[in-house]
Amino acid sequence: MKNIYNLKSFYTHLLKNKLYTSIEIFGFSVSLIFVFFIGIYTVQELSTDKFQTKADRIFIVGNEDRPTTAAAIAYKLKERYPEIEKVCPVVPSGSASAPISVADRKLNASVMFADSTFFDLFSFKLLEGDPNTALVSNNNVVISQSFAKKVFGSTTVLGERIQVGDSATLIISGVVENLLNSALPESDIILPWRLMKHFNNNLDEYDLANAGSTVTFVLAHKDSDFHLKADNIKDWFKTFYWFYKREIAKEVRIESLADYYMTGWSDENSSLRTGDRSFVLILMFVGILILIFAILNYINLSIAQSGYRYKEMAMRRLLGSSRKELILRLILESTSLVLISVLVSTLLTLSGKTFVNELLDTNLDFSLLYSPIWLSIQFVLILFVGCLSGWLPAFIISAVEPIEIVRGSFRRKTKMVFSKIFIVFQNLITIIMLSASLIMILQINHLIEAPLGFNSKNIYDIYVDGIISEDQIHTFRNELRTLPNVKRVGFTNGSPTSGSNNNTVQYNNGGKKINIGFQEYSMDKECFEILGLNILQDNQLSGEGKFVNTEALRQMNLPKDANSFTVDDNTKINIAGIISDFHEGNILDKVPPILFSYFKPNETGWFIMIEIQGDPFKTQKEIAVVYERISGGLSLYGSFMDKKIEDTFQSQIRLAKIISVFTGIAILISILGLIAMSTYFIQQKEKEIAIRKVFGSTNQRILIQLVRTFLMYVLIAFIIATPIVYYFMGDWLAAYSYRIDLSAWIFLVVGFFSALVSFVVVVFQSWRASNSNPVKNLKSE
Repeated sequence: MKNIYNLKSFYTHLLKNKLYTSIEIFGFSVSLIFVFFIGIYTVQELSTDKFQTKADRIFIVGNEDRPTTAAAIAYKLKERYPEIEKVCPVVPSGSASAPISVADRKLNASVMFADSTFFDLFSFKLLEGDPNTALVSNNNVVISQSFAKKVFGSTTVLGERIQVGDSATLIISGVVENLLNSALPESDIILPWRLMKHFNNNLDEYDLANAGSTVTFVLAHKDSDFHLKADNIKDWFKTFYWFYKREIAKEVRIESLADYYMTGWSDENSSLRTGDRSFVLILMFVGILILIFAILNYINLSIAQSGYRYKEMAMRRLLGSSRKELILRLILESTSLVLISVLVSTLLTLSGKTFVNELLDTNLDFSLLYSPIWLSIQFVLILFVGCLSGWLPAFIISAVEPIEIVRGSFRRKTKMVFSKIFIVFQNLITIIMLSASLIMILQINHLIEAPLGFNSKNIYDIYVDGIISEDQIHTFRNELRTLPNVKRVGFTNGSPTSGSNNNTVQYNNGGKKINIGFQEYSMDKECFEILGLNILQDNQLSGEGKFVNTEALRQMNLPKDANSFTVDDNTKINIAGIISDFHEGNILDKVPPILFSYFKPNETGWFIMIEIQGDPFKTQKEIAVVYERISGGLSLYGSFMDKKIEDTFQSQIRLAKIISVFTGIAILISILGLIAMSTYFIQQKEKEIAIRKVFGSTNQRILIQLVRTFLMYVLIAFIIATPIVYYFMGDWLAAYSYRIDLSAWIFLVVGFFSALVSFVVVVFQSWRASNSNPVKNLKSE
């Protein structure tokens, strides 16, 4: 039995067969890296907000479309329903920035507004300060751990003073740990909710007009039935809340914080983070597929590699080792190799943190790698793969009489069934993933490049409202005009990619009142020209009026020559003319009804819009330098419009990138497997090749036959993969109203590429085998 645990011969064998050893360890390790990444990401996504001790009692109240309400709703709910213990209205601005002044230093910070009950509901830890009083006073402010270190170099900053925007100087009353693994976005600063009115005059605890301004969090009493009150709340809202009285919203939706993240119930106004359950499931499926692929590849290589050791194992049998001892020995050897692979993959996983965080658009917690559960899973994986990959070759070899192996008849009987099936399987997975990746990329580019009715190339917009003064805005615009690569500069209230004011009104359409949500745009003529919008009809109106688009006329059932229309029973709007339709956002968003007007002379807007000619990124840096100088040190927060359009498809782009990465892994594993398997396959045919050459076959003919054998496996995989891809990717494309066709050339390109990869991998070894000396091979018989 001691011989079972003597691994010296095994490692001698590995050193003699460096190619196989490298392929086994490298291929399996690379596969496991991405399996580990997916595992960490999946666990983290599914555990979002699970650390909140009151998550099952915290509810978000909204409507069927979005998890937001008017600012006053939280307090009205608290007054009416005894099931509610506390409420916490929150305006989670998230990535939106505000100017911060600390001593003589200016910088930008992301700001969130929250009621004083914030730390009563949520389990975010205060590193400094008292959670009961941190947000009670309007003179207080809580900052994040990372922001404290960035600005002050320490988290011990209680009592320090900062100024946010134009508000009075505030006193730091707390330092909170970074808001990670939560639906609430990471924020540098948390301000008392009532300070919101200093940033938006319309928002206070009495406001019911801005129906999408605030996220209403409710803490229900234990064992209460508040989550069942949706219909009751809806009926009550209809008595006073215009959003429901006009039936713009028809339902009340209540979700617990414990379940919220994976509901996908969000909109751009809420700024709450949501996960994508389908994305997580797809990622899990891909991870499982890669894991199966890697395990099969490892097992198959182990089986192929065992062919080099059949004489050693036969001699051990002849010298007295039992079949059981032989199996245990090979299992132990394989398990040790799997252990090495897992250790290598763990180290590489830690080194790839930055890349994966960018790929998945997240911040992974790699401490999970050291958790007992994760270590237990790794232990089970090592045992499973090690035992299986050791048992299969041991079973094959030990089932044959040792004398057959010594005679050499075992080698001739080996038909490479496992290898042939696996080569087909490798090519099948590669073709499926390569086809899916290509189709996704083509569809996403199709969506991004779709005509939207406005110009978006090389147009840069900057939000300036409340960040720099009006004098600074004019100075900024004038200096921008002097930059050589700036073609035009305009002012606007909103843009097709950043949104605008929504004005929902009631319109009497033939005796029936309908709700119309107008998007209101105001801008100067320069901005109008930058966007490339068109006036289709100018009514030459001398007084006040609004331009409308054709979609607005359609929804109101008005002719093109209409002069005016009335909304809300007594508000008359004169039609100054008709402008061209355009999408807000991307091609999948509907064209909204639009009310448009030009700015008055010297009027400024929320945005400065810049048309760039020449190098856009170089010009962006020049703009940033001007902005920082004029603003007194603030960083520039602007964006290119075409990049914003691209960002609306971020989840699809992210999925396509991930599929592309895994396609690359699949191709890499396939190449490694083909190198090893073709080497073994051709070695199995050495004597057959020698006999063919003796009987007159030419080198070229033998080469063609060997290469054709491997290309046949690609063809079989292609025939199986094509209908699978056509069905599933056709179903995926059906979700898009604007989509590409599944053209035959997509499949032909993928098939040709797969055949080319297989050809390049095996042609050299096939050429070497076809040109070998037949006498040398026949001598060993």
